[in-house]
Amino acid sequence: MLSLGVDVGGSSPPHCTALGKAILAFLPQDECLSVMDQLHFAARTPRTITRKAVFMKELKTIRERGYSVDNEEFERGLKSFGAPVRNYSGKVVAAISVAGPAFRLTKANSARINSIVTQTANELSAELGFRSLSGKV
Repeated sequence: MLSLGVDVGGSSPPHCTALGKAILAFLPQDECLSVMDQLHFAARTPRTITRKAVFMKELKTIRERGYSVDNEEFERGLKSFGAPVRNYSGKVVAAISVAGPAFRLTKANSARINSIVTQTANELSAELGFRSLSGKV
């Protein structure tokens, strides 16, 4: 049985959560590097990224595809997908994610889940006044 304790108002390391990765990936580079300089990159599971250079590549991948993945990096058996939420100026001010047991969030359904997470983040961004250069959210 998978059980995850979450403290309301608590925080989790951004290098191993879909929410943290989604926010960091879309911050301006100087802000992202400032946060990363303070991270310890501690391993929470065998899948946690523990090296800054590897994490930088992960952030680049996230920027290219538009969403983040925590593939059992924070908690064994837990997988999550996240996407950034932007305000009217395009600044990332939040992120949303969907999490569940890794055996249920499979490759077969991950594209659909990522699409829903990304679409929902875009809709929230639009509610905050964000408009992309293409006119789409």
